[in-house]
Amino acid sequence: MAALSSVVFFQSCGDDDGPKDITVPEITISGITEGDEVWNTINLEASATDDIAVAKIELYVDNELITSDETSASINKTWDTNDVEDGAHTIKAVATDEAGNRAEHAINFIIKNTLLSISTPSDLFSDEITGIVFISDTDGNLITQANIENNIAIILRSKDFTGQALNITEAFKKDDQWILNTFTGLKRGDDWTLSSPTFQEASDENTRAYITFKNFPDNEETSCEISTENSYYIDTFSNLKIQSPISYQSNKPGFYCVKKVGNAYYGELFGSFENSIEIDNSNFTTPLSIKTIDFPTDQRWEVELLGLKDGSEYLLSEGETSNSNNSIALHYSESAFDNYLTLLSFHATNNITINQYNYGLNETNFSPQTVNYDFSINRKKIN
Repeated sequence: MAALSSVVFFQSCGDDDGPKDITVPEITISGITEGDEVWNTINLEASATDDIAVAKIELYVDNELITSDETSASINKTWDTNDVEDGAHTIKAVATDEAGNRAEHAINFIIKNTLLSISTPSDLFSDEITGIVFISDTDGNLITQANIENNIAIILRSKDFTGQALNITEAFKKDDQWILNTFTGLKRGDDWTLSSPTFQEASDENTRAYITFKNFPDNEETSCEISTENSYYIDTFSNLKIQSPISYQSNKPGFYCVKKVGNAYYGELFGSFENSIEIDNSNFTTPLSIKTIDFPTDQRWEVELLGLKDGSEYLLSEGETSNSNNSIALHYSESAFDNYLTLLSFHATNNITINQYNYGLNETNFSPQTVNYDFSINRKKIN
């Protein structure tokens, strides 16, 4: 009898015929870069590439998903930054390929939707004074505004403004008088403390001292101008051979003296005095710088240039336009003071004075800015 035999074949089955995909996708984020300052609405875009295929791409802000796509290797999102608070934030793109490999790419940025943060002291002004603050762009166009009260914090924003450079105008009203103080050179996100309105009358309590001029030439071309510390007016002396009186209000103030010889100016800052001042011609050795400002011919302007030193102010130079002259020349020492403040005052109609304050000696600080003052404030007392 013949024997039966059989052969059984076994086949080993593996998971894959080829190597396993372990390559993660590569991600690119556009529309924003590391450390950017952004505001209002921005466009965010992320894209990913993979050696095989991208299955899904996601966008997160501060680990919160804002959009995702499972049909494309790129994603686009128009995002309103006002939905979150100002400050530091992170955008993250996450891409996953068909094998489940996952990659992330993150960018840190800063949101600045607040134009200005304004604080007011508890005693900024009395009950009879009304105030309002205006924020404008560098061309004088109004961006936003807010009423002013004592002891409040004001956060000013505007979705319509896309720039960064700002001006602020503080408007104060007492009876039928207005004071408008415009400050330039601010930028988005700055903190600002309102200045105190200066409606109060000047003090009549003056103290008198006597000035002696030594070794000055006896000619008609030489004269001296003196401003005492925090006095805000200038006394001019043309006869330097006699002892001359000067009035002041501060206790033992310092003073700033300018010697004029023809069209040349020399200045010197002196220490405190009490009853007498002695000024020697030999103190004046360095010529002053001169800056000429041209104003619109159809407006009346006044200018004051102050030097700031150790917390005090000294009036260095001043002038005003007229019907026949729209230029004002200011003279100043570039090294005697810690900083400088230029006050440009425009006298409009209806008892309105617009004051523009500029710190420093930059060229733009001597340029009058456009201000739209067509507004009114009605104040009603509620019992």
